[in-house]
Amino acid sequence: MHSVYEELDEVKAEIEKLKDEYRVKADFAESLKRAQNEQLIKTQEANHKLEKLARELNGKEDEICAANQIIEDLKSNLKDKEAAIKHLTSANSKLRLDYGEKLRRCEEENKELGLALDEANAKNMDQEKQICSLKEEIEGVKRLLTVLQKKSSEAENKAKASKELKLRDDVFLKLEEKNRSFEDQLKWKNEQFGHLEEAHEKLRHHLEVREKEWEKEKAVLIDDISSLQSNLESQIRISEDLQSRLHMCNQALAHEEGKRKLLEVQVLEFKNGFDNVCDEYEEAKLKFESLTSQRDQEIATLRGSFGTKETLYKEIQYQFNKLELEKQELMVSIKELQEAQIQEAGKVSSSSKLRNKLKCLEQVHRDCSMNLKAKETEWRLLNEKLKVDLNICRSALERKDISMNELKKELEDCHSLTVELELQNEENSLLLLVLKSEISEAQLRLANSSACMDLKNKEIEETNSVLVEQLELKETLVRIQKELEEEREKTVVLSRRLKSIEEEQLPMHKEIDSLKEMLKELSSCQLHSEEQVLQTQSNLKTIHDALDRANEENSLLLLVLKSEISEAQLRLANSSACMDLKNKGIEETNSVLVEQLELKETLVRVQKELEEEREKTVVLSRRLKSIEEEQLPMHKEIDSLKEMLKESSSCQLHSEEQVLQTQSNLKTIHDALDRANEENSLLLLVLKSEISEAQLRLANSSACMDLKNKEIEETFSVLVELKETLVRVQKELEEEREKTVVLSRRLKSVEEEQLPMHKESSTCQLHSEEQVLQIQSNLKTIHDALDRANEELYEKFCEVNEVEFELQIWKSIAEQFKANIKENHQLRRDVEASLLAQVEVEVNLKREKESLCHQLEEKNKRIDDLQQQIVGLNERINSEETANLAGSMTAEKEVLVKHSDEKSSEGLQKEFNCLVQELIDKELEAAILAQVEKNNNQEKETLSQLVEEKDQRIYDLQQLVASLEQEFESSTCSFSSQLTKMQAERNSLCESWEKIKTAEVLKEVEIQERNLIITELEHDLSNLQQKVEQQERNLFSSRKRREEIEAELDAKQVEIYKMECELEEKQLSSDTTIKKLNDEKVKILEDFMKFSDRENLLNYTMGLLSDRIHKLSMEDMQLMKNLERIVQTMENQGPRIEMNGDDDEYDPVKENMNTFSSSLMKKAEAIHDERSPLRALNN
Repeated sequence: MHSVYEELDEVKAEIEKLKDEYRVKADFAESLKRAQNEQLIKTQEANHKLEKLARELNGKEDEICAANQIIEDLKSNLKDKEAAIKHLTSANSKLRLDYGEKLRRCEEENKELGLALDEANAKNMDQEKQICSLKEEIEGVKRLLTVLQKKSSEAENKAKASKELKLRDDVFLKLEEKNRSFEDQLKWKNEQFGHLEEAHEKLRHHLEVREKEWEKEKAVLIDDISSLQSNLESQIRISEDLQSRLHMCNQALAHEEGKRKLLEVQVLEFKNGFDNVCDEYEEAKLKFESLTSQRDQEIATLRGSFGTKETLYKEIQYQFNKLELEKQELMVSIKELQEAQIQEAGKVSSSSKLRNKLKCLEQVHRDCSMNLKAKETEWRLLNEKLKVDLNICRSALERKDISMNELKKELEDCHSLTVELELQNEENSLLLLVLKSEISEAQLRLANSSACMDLKNKEIEETNSVLVEQLELKETLVRIQKELEEEREKTVVLSRRLKSIEEEQLPMHKEIDSLKEMLKELSSCQLHSEEQVLQTQSNLKTIHDALDRANEENSLLLLVLKSEISEAQLRLANSSACMDLKNKGIEETNSVLVEQLELKETLVRVQKELEEEREKTVVLSRRLKSIEEEQLPMHKEIDSLKEMLKESSSCQLHSEEQVLQTQSNLKTIHDALDRANEENSLLLLVLKSEISEAQLRLANSSACMDLKNKEIEETFSVLVELKETLVRVQKELEEEREKTVVLSRRLKSVEEEQLPMHKESSTCQLHSEEQVLQIQSNLKTIHDALDRANEELYEKFCEVNEVEFELQIWKSIAEQFKANIKENHQLRRDVEASLLAQVEVEVNLKREKESLCHQLEEKNKRIDDLQQQIVGLNERINSEETANLAGSMTAEKEVLVKHSDEKSSEGLQKEFNCLVQELIDKELEAAILAQVEKNNNQEKETLSQLVEEKDQRIYDLQQLVASLEQEFESSTCSFSSQLTKMQAERNSLCESWEKIKTAEVLKEVEIQERNLIITELEHDLSNLQQKVEQQERNLFSSRKRREEIEAELDAKQVEIYKMECELEEKQLSSDTTIKKLNDEKVKILEDFMKFSDRENLLNYTMGLLSDRIHKLSMEDMQLMKNLERIVQTMENQGPRIEMNGDDDEYDPVKENMNTFSSSLMKKAEAIHDERSPLRALNN
């Protein structure tokens, strides 16, 4: 029994040990399970983190790639800009070097030419001195001649007649030889002077050519500098446009980032750190905006400084041109003084004054050269300052580029911060997103939203196309209005011109009435004038036919206009939608109006020709009486033409009324478009005002050009007349020289009486040579005036080109404004569309988030219910185990009580039964223990199965959550990728649209420039044709004048030939008288030998000589009268030839003729005065 108890105790101790071990193992198993679960959770979290890190790495790699691309693009742009700047600097340096070399060359050439001029002036002074010395010698010879005459008279009184005659012959021969030698010396010196003048003219011409070449090279350099400046300005504008676009993009990005921040604030209101980041970002944004405003202010200041420098440069250029003009005027004044010196070389008293003036002018010229050098140094300093300013601007641009790069880096940092915040938000949102169904719904919604976005994009594109068409229609309407306003102005101008022509015709008629009295004196020129009248009548008939044809064409065009305007009105009334057809009709009307304008121009030309013809008729009316009767049909034709013009003006008014009706119909459409585009209209008005100012400048410059062309034509006519007068004077000089040669050959034998005649011929030659020099000086002055006019024309052409360049720049600026306005409208629309899309996406996301939150709350409730069920199951299992242990303990206690009772009652007999019972109890306990162990094992197995099932469920739930998170991440990634793709496509579309727009704008600009060039070339061709026609007319009139002058010259030559014949006859008669005198002298000598009284013989000879001298003086008087008549005829015919010009204006040819005639009259009076003492002696 004791062993049995011991065994029972041992068994119980083993059972307790086993229970303890079981408990320890169960706790260990639970701890292992917990550790395993924790490890699984950690591994899953680690996997999630790795996936997130991989995604972050991929996003950062993409951002890094994008940033690298942007950096490479910026580097390439910087390299391009640096290369362009280097190219510009190299080109500028080359141009400056070339300009400096050319300036040096021009200065050296100017110095050489100045030295040559000084040498030529010195030579001229020496020659003038030699001429003065020769004149003094001639005067000394004349004095000697007077002395010799006195001596010869004394010798005549003292010596005999034969000796006196021999002495006189010897003296006269000597004097003739001296006179010939002096004449040869004078000819040689005149030839030397002519050679020197030719060399001086060649040098002057070479200097002028060099100056013109220098001015051309200067103009080319200025054009190159202006082109480089324009290229710089265009590049600056491109950079400014890029900066403005960057600014717009940054603003758009800031706007979008603000909206994203609002979304993040709505999602993550419980985070306080995010607010600080937002505040920092806003501060950075404010700093960026302040920096951009500072940059814009600096750019504005730089532009202002650049504008001031440009104005300074223009002022310097204007001063330089002014100094050049002053230099040319000084050169002209020097030439005039030199010519005055040559003309007044004989006056000794005024030579010192002229020399002083020349010295003063030379000092002024030197001062001008010094001033020019000082100004050149100032210009060089200004150029250096401009270089320094350019370097400063470049350094400022580089600094700004560096600041831009730093700001871009800061923006990238801000973007990276936003990306990190977005990743945190995504991590928080991934924990919330669980279910596939809602993700599928979200995908469906995204698909629907993408479809809606596509539809909206299509609608936006359609609206954009419609707005573009409306803008094009508006531009066409504006152009039509401009053309209509121009046509109105042209019609007003034409009506004013017609009124002015009618008012000008009234004094013309009065002049015709006043000149009728003048026509009585000009009966001799009727035949020639009748021929000219016939020619004018034929010209008028041709003009009348041309006017009739023009009027017929005008009427036909007006009918076409009426028909087309009626068709346009019907189209406007029928359909307002067919704008293309209306535009075509308006373009056709514009073409017809252009043709009308051309017809009006032809009418104006015809009116000008009529005015010229009227002037011709006035000139002819001064000469003729018979033109009065023939002018009546002319006036009738002119009145009929006026009536036709009035009719055409009435037709034009009718057409204008119809055009006004069309304008009223167009204004309704234009007002509807103006309401939508008031900003564009304001900009267009500003541009119109500036373009009108430029057009006024062009009109003023064209008026100045016309005036200068007229002045050039007048100078050309004056030149032609001067050439004709030169030819006449040269012919007269040749004739006078021939006369002098003939007279010198035939009047050798005349001794005492031919000395004053020789003096008079020499004085006539000198006077004629002085007149030739005067004419040459006048020609030089006219040549200089022509050069000045050509230079002024060149300057005006340059000014016109500059104004045209400014107009093109303004047009390009206006087109850029239009393009910018269109881009702004498109950007606004795109931003509005993107905002609407973002709002819709935000609303959808909010809804999805709310639905997901509800679903998550439901699932959390389910998980809590499951956890409660698991806890209840664990409690049930524990209660069952405790109940089993309590039952086993009560059974043991009952067995012990029964055993003690049996001991006491029965004895040993019952002990056997007890042992048997104990064995049975042991077997029962063993069976019970086996059953308990089986039940425990079964319960453990069931619990382990339940735990495994729960673990599997938890694992399955975790896998579901992970898969849902992955799917959500993939969907969000796909959504973000789709959004990025959409944005990229949108950006690409915007860029392509901008490129297309820029290409179209550039094409339009090129087309407009080509049209402008074509119109300018056509205008130039028309001007050239008009000039050629005018030149042909002038040539025709000059040929007619030449023929008339040749005829008059032939008549004068015939008269001169007759006079020469008379002079020869008189000379023959004088020769006969001289022979008779010689014979008489021989007789007198014979008588003298006979007579002894000397006084009687002398008195007798003196009486005979006085009679003969009286006869010769009478013949000379007749000759002088004939010469005076010739001079009077020349004077009367000179102004008749010059009647074609203006009577009131100054004419140098008239002055020359007057001086010539006055000199001849003076000579005649001098001869008459010289003859008077002989008369006194004779009396």
